[in-house]
Amino acid sequence: MERIKTLKAKLLTGTPIFGIFTRLVDPDAVEALAASALDFVVLDAEHGSLARSDINRIVAIARAHDMPVIVRVSGYHQSEIHHAIAVGASGVIIPHIADGEAAQKAADFVASACLERAYAGMGRAADYRRPTWETFKDEARRQLVTIAQIDEKEGAEKAEEIARASDIDAVFVGSLSLALSLGIPLTSAVELDKTIAKICGACVNAGRRVGVHISKADTLPRWTAAGVNLFVVGNDINLLRQGADRLVGQFRNG
Repeated sequence: MERIKTLKAKLLTGTPIFGIFTRLVDPDAVEALAASALDFVVLDAEHGSLARSDINRIVAIARAHDMPVIVRVSGYHQSEIHHAIAVGASGVIIPHIADGEAAQKAADFVASACLERAYAGMGRAADYRRPTWETFKDEARRQLVTIAQIDEKEGAEKAEEIARASDIDAVFVGSLSLALSLGIPLTSAVELDKTIAKICGACVNAGRRVGVHISKADTLPRWTAAGVNLFVVGNDINLLRQGADRLVGQFRNG
């Protein structure tokens, strides 16, 4: 379970880690991705159509193949966060965090009541309550990743306040939603990048790790220099579509 056990340590020590969003509900897709060089996958329960039963099955398959799964829930909903952790996810991304108080509230829940409920529920994360409560709690706190997502104007304006919340391991920037919230034209990459860079700077000032979504490898050095070390570099649907296009193109174009 090397990838699962070391994900948080890599994140917190600044090691670059790379993952993709997955929205396909078939566990076979994540099983195939587990055979890749990815460091993690993000199950996108915010935008995808993933039900709790889907998350349960996908996490089970991923864990069997040592693939860390971070679940992006739809917001600060305790039942969603608790379910993701209880079935064995390696962490959660909590979107729509508007200020430091909201970030602290989410982090406190993950670190305390969420773990208590996961252990009481006697599920996969708690190894069916075979370890003691203290052993489970200590291991969970060493390995679980709690990420606050900034994706709206209010959060962007209070990025450093959000980043300073204790027990938040990283801040992830939801770039598309952020652009829409700020009224930045989606064609204006320069303006959006400046905004994201400002958020990154605020997180670095607070001593917090940062994650972003990038689609071009040549932008990696710039974002690494800005303090980012968690990179979401695509999604499973585009991988499937683009891979099919490339394959067919090879045959059609010779």
